[in-house]
Amino acid sequence: MVAGLVTQLIGALLLQRNMAISSFNVGLIFVGIGWNFGYVASSALLMKSHKPEEKAKVHSIYEAITMLSITISFFAAAFAEQSLGWKILTGRLMAYYLVTAIVILTIDTTFVFYKTRSIKLEINET
Repeated sequence: MVAGLVTQLIGALLLQRNMAISSFNVGLIFVGIGWNFGYVASSALLMKSHKPEEKAKVHSIYEAITMLSITISFFAAAFAEQSLGWKILTGRLMAYYLVTAIVILTIDTTFVFYKTRSIKLEINET
């Protein structure tokens, strides 16, 4: 997922750089590739975290929520670009990508830290 976020961040930086058509197209390609990396990684992580009998139901709900989010984003994109402007919109996207990457890395680091440590809790029953 972090690879997807970094790839999307590179695309957002290219989109922020200038409005030349070549920079714009390359930026969109990077954002699209990064989105696919994130989508595939999150789908795999979601399927790993559920029991086999739950996977079909959870995956269908996940797909429905994802497609609904894409539809809302599609219709909101033109409004956001017109009201905020291109530079502000891509700047906010970069901030979103950075915050999300930091949160994911923090959570992953925490899980790795606690998974490798032998933690024993003493429970006093009185």
